[in-house]
Amino acid sequence: MHAHRHRWRGLGPLLLATGALGVGACQAPDARPMNPCLQRVPRFPSRFLDYGIVDIDLLFVIDDSPGMAEEQATLAEAIPRLLNALITGQPSESDPLWRANFPVNSLRVGVISTDMGVGGNAVPSCGEASFGKDGRLIERGASDPACEASYPAFLEFARVSREDDDSRDARIAQLARDVSCVAPLGTEGCTYGQPLEAVLKALTPASSELRFQGGTRGNGDRNRIEGAGFFGPDDDAFLRPNSNLVIVLLTNDDDASVSEPDLYNADSTRFRGSLGLRSFNHPEAIYPVSRYVEGLIALRPASPSSVTFAAITGVPDRLIGERPDFVDYDRILDDPAMQERIDPEDRSRLRASCEAPGGGRALPPRRLVTLARELEARGARTVVASICGDDYGPALDAIVRHVAVPVGRVSCLSRPRARSVLGLVPCEVTELLPAAGPETRCDIARGRELIEVVEWYGSDGVQLRERCRVRQLTRREYEAGELGWVYDDFDAEALRACSDSRPYRVSFARSAEPARGASIAISCGQRYVPAGASLSIQAPCEGATHSERDAFCREATRPASPLYNARLADQLPEGSELFCEPVSLTCQLGCVADDDCLPGEVCVDVDVPAHAERPAWQGVCVDPTCVYGGSS
Repeated sequence: MHAHRHRWRGLGPLLLATGALGVGACQAPDARPMNPCLQRVPRFPSRFLDYGIVDIDLLFVIDDSPGMAEEQATLAEAIPRLLNALITGQPSESDPLWRANFPVNSLRVGVISTDMGVGGNAVPSCGEASFGKDGRLIERGASDPACEASYPAFLEFARVSREDDDSRDARIAQLARDVSCVAPLGTEGCTYGQPLEAVLKALTPASSELRFQGGTRGNGDRNRIEGAGFFGPDDDAFLRPNSNLVIVLLTNDDDASVSEPDLYNADSTRFRGSLGLRSFNHPEAIYPVSRYVEGLIALRPASPSSVTFAAITGVPDRLIGERPDFVDYDRILDDPAMQERIDPEDRSRLRASCEAPGGGRALPPRRLVTLARELEARGARTVVASICGDDYGPALDAIVRHVAVPVGRVSCLSRPRARSVLGLVPCEVTELLPAAGPETRCDIARGRELIEVVEWYGSDGVQLRERCRVRQLTRREYEAGELGWVYDDFDAEALRACSDSRPYRVSFARSAEPARGASIAISCGQRYVPAGASLSIQAPCEGATHSERDAFCREATRPASPLYNARLADQLPEGSELFCEPVSLTCQLGCVADDDCLPGEVCVDVDVPAHAERPAWQGVCVDPTCVYGGSS
């Protein structure tokens, strides 16, 4: 005995009035009432995540002047925590502000010294008087017997497809040990550090118009490892064209990047007095901060937000608070402790701004804080933390919050999606694979199937790239370890990436994450249950006439057809077929009464336009909550 058959003509306006649906969810553009959730709605524009930009070039700028040993050791202790967070994207239990992140595809780590010499002048504490370390990446290791005598110019972690967690974790641990061997530079560097000039020279390409001490050019092209490139020879340099650039500066002094080297000439007739106070007494001999604002922004003119500048320096801890990535720079600069004044106890030096737990003195870093403020105003990301604390972990966590790509930015959906009885939602995820690398074909990538081969214009001309459909999983399949993506409204840890008002997102199964260099598109709309060549409910009809479109949709339930959807057919009531609903022009489950429908759905009369043929089925099965209608 058939259940009561629903006649819902005219119900659309009622649902709109009661707020059950978004604007236009169940009405045609001319406001004529239609069957719930069957009108054609343009799919909202796909959102793209370019996995090619989730590469990080991390440059540590270390003050190796006398008195910095303890601070270098404190930083070395925090480095493994930073690298693990960046590479794995895993949340830090100690940081309540953390949001889950996509793991990076590649992380390069380099180290430079703040020692840029003193223009060739004879200064006892500056052994390499002309150029110092000259902004070149450090290749020697620490004196610790557990360290190698030398290392490559930069260290790199590149994601490997099909790698298990144990292997990945072992490589992360090795990288952390290696970086911790290089980063402690010792304390034999020049007392008069020039960290900003060191950074700029290290990263600026030789083709730039910028000139440095003695008319030399930038070292951006020299700081490279021949053959290290993943995509080609242009990828050999430490700083890559499309990476996120992260600069982490550790110093207990302010910057004193000199434009006039005579400043440090003990016999100068122009600059007189104690060498320790010359940059204070003669600021005209120091490069303006604007040189470094413009120079760093020039490295990423189209995307300044991909530059992160973090200074762990002599700002009193009380001025930082809990958010080193969200500080009031004007308040810091106005604070009495941040003013440069002669130390009344020793007139040859400035008064300290703060003291480290071990007794080390730090000076007011006014130029460094000013640089952070100006970079932030230009769109870069900035962090300022205190060197006088005993733990740099919070500062490095703040860096991760800036640098890593939060999952919520790219895969938190704009509204909830109702699952069908199959446990799937009306969304599709496609992936455009890179032209080069370990995963360039859909039959190699996990949980993918080929849609098309497209021409892509790259730097070397036309490239052929494969576009794949990523298999959608049910929750049970996802938790069983199958490969693909899932509509995730159940994983509490993952959903921390989404706002409280939008706790639903796309999650990739482990070992099925997008390939390095790929682009991901997430779109939701009419079609759900993407199943390759097979047909699904709400798939667009194909055919010139209505009878041809009906025949096309029926192929979904015919085992001999190449369009057969076994997964769907197993769930349908016996004898059920799909037909082409004439208004939405989508394949739907035909019905006469509710018993013909999937559980939870009801049979609704079909509105047939005057020009259309009357279908064999008198009704169509729909979700009575009408969640499938509307646009995002």
